[in-house]
Amino acid sequence: MNRPSLFLSTALCASLVCAAPALAQTRTQTQTFTIQKSAIQNVLNQQLSRTRIHIDNLGARNGGSFLQQDSYVALRVGNNAEVVSRFNVPEQSITINQAGGRHLRFYISDFNTSSIRASLAAQRNSNLNLQFNFESSGSEVQGKCVTRRGVIRRRWEECRLDVNRNANINNAILRVWAPVIVRNGRLTYGEVKANFRSSVSLDNRLCNIARRSCNSISDKVEEDIAYSVVPQIKSSLEAARPQLQRALLAVNRNFSRAGFRITNLVDQGASYRVTIRY
Repeated sequence: MNRPSLFLSTALCASLVCAAPALAQTRTQTQTFTIQKSAIQNVLNQQLSRTRIHIDNLGARNGGSFLQQDSYVALRVGNNAEVVSRFNVPEQSITINQAGGRHLRFYISDFNTSSIRASLAAQRNSNLNLQFNFESSGSEVQGKCVTRRGVIRRRWEECRLDVNRNANINNAILRVWAPVIVRNGRLTYGEVKANFRSSVSLDNRLCNIARRSCNSISDKVEEDIAYSVVPQIKSSLEAARPQLQRALLAVNRNFSRAGFRITNLVDQGASYRVTIRY
């Protein structure tokens, strides 16, 4: 059988312009632009405006305690569903008369945030700040006195002494802060830190009965709130990170480019210089 020569095959391929399939090429582009810190601040204020904190551990008496937990952080990002995370606040108890079984207990009653404000200072290395302000009306601290009565002191009752055991919480602020960073190519925030500060006003007569300084009781009330609410707000903001990252895409139209990744972020004081690859 006659086979076509190599010369003929080569000539035929040349006449038909044979070629290997071209490899697909992807073209990567970079772009650098500026984002004002005020734009980030405005987006967060809009997105978190309906977030609220409720602190309450006062319920009906059950034996010698009025403890009933009903505290939560209700975090809502924009039009997303509200995420409610509950936490517990301990009761504070002071034994007034060990032999007589008389105890003074303090509870937090219907203590709520009144506003939330995000800020990002126009200076280098500034942190993203959230400030939760709490209401200051009525007696947010409810004091209850209980004692054991009966022949063998097994029955709990409320004390009969007429004295104001309640207190006001004034100037209460929960501060939260975190650095602005890039993670997985997106604008976000770093490790969240927080603290709680307030001023608790007690009746001096009550402090004398309890044989404690008013400052020591006030400090313990503040400590109990901080110990409970600080870990919860940090946890809630960590859970909301994906939603807030998506919300931050609105700060610049370049973040709408398909497949973009932030490759560099430089703090310039009042703004960030951002470089993206897409």
